[in-house]
This record gives sequence, structure tokens and C-alpha cells, in this order.
Amino acid sequence: MNPVFTFIADLFPFGCALEAMMDAALFGAGWSDILLPISLMLLIAVIFMGIGINLGERCRL
Repeated sequence: MNPVFTFIADLFPFGCALEAMMDAALFGAGWSDILLPISLMLLIAVIFMGIGINLGERCRL
């Protein structure tokens, strides 16, 4: 796989959510096993929300 595309895919929370759901559904992973993908997804969401609020304040009409 191309490392550039892999890095870009890691920036979107969908990949983390999919990884957590697949681990839980297919492999019977518990909360401790899916805690890392969920925490990464929440971190990405917080960063994107901060960027969105910042841009929204700047571009107010």
C-alpha cells in the first residue's frame, strides 16, 4: 500500500470507527481492545471541531 494514502486515510475518523466495529463484531474484542481506535476517533473529531469553529468565526458574514 502507498504510505501517503494510508496516512491520509488515518486522518478521517471513519477508518477508526470501522476498525473498532470490525474488531468487536468479527473478533469479539472487548472495550479494552477497541479503546485505542475510539480514542483516536474522538481526538480527530475534537481537532476537526476546533478547526471548524476557528474558520467559522473568521468567515462570519
